[in-house]
Amino acid sequence: MAEEEKKEEPKNAFAAMMSSVARKKKWHPQPAGRPRAGHKWDHHAGDWVSIESEPKDDNDNDDDGDNTDDDDDGTAVAGTAKRRPARRPFKSEWKGLLASVILVSTLASGAVCPSDDGAHCQGCNWCSAMFCGECQMAGTSNAFTKGCKNFHKAACRGHMNIWHPPRIGGNVAEGIAKTIDEHADKVKGIMKNVLWLGKESVAVRKIKTLCQLTKLHGVPLGKHYVNEMAARDFVMAIAH
Repeated sequence: MAEEEKKEEPKNAFAAMMSSVARKKKWHPQPAGRPRAGHKWDHHAGDWVSIESEPKDDNDNDDDGDNTDDDDDGTAVAGTAKRRPARRPFKSEWKGLLASVILVSTLASGAVCPSDDGAHCQGCNWCSAMFCGECQMAGTSNAFTKGCKNFHKAACRGHMNIWHPPRIGGNVAEGIAKTIDEHADKVKGIMKNVLWLGKESVAVRKIKTLCQLTKLHGVPLGKHYVNEMAARDFVMAIAH
């Protein structure tokens, strides 16, 4: 009987050791439901851990000091956690890359930029969005027609390379600038019509027929921005 107990003792000790190791390496499945914002699930600890505490790789920085990953369209690749991007002010030299880039404020009427610059902010990704005037006129659907918040040199460069590749002969930048200037008068005319609709309490969906009327009077305003969605954007811009 004593010999059997001695034989069982090493076996029980080994089993205890293995169970202890197993407990340390136990795999905890992620609970069902939406993940917590700014956290990820640690399968070993069995708890949510903050993503902010993870070390960052400084080798991912771009040439203009941004560490945001971009896709081929120049738009930021969204991470698993919804985090507010670092403030990045717009730089005038980016217009050398994308001559048609337009900066539009996204703040409500009377609001100021939440950054330290406040009302003196000349435009950043916290209070503005970048649009491409040429894409707006062409009716193209991409990040620069919906409002690009990725204030990044690579975003302008990537957009230009995909949607506005260099053409042989002529100065492309001057050609784009000229096209925008020629269309600016038509946009101003459409905005005046939108302002009239607002003052007279007429639905903005009437913008198309109103522009058709002005065309009959010898003032053609083109085909772009003559729609209800553009009219709503103009109303918000005028209100701001």
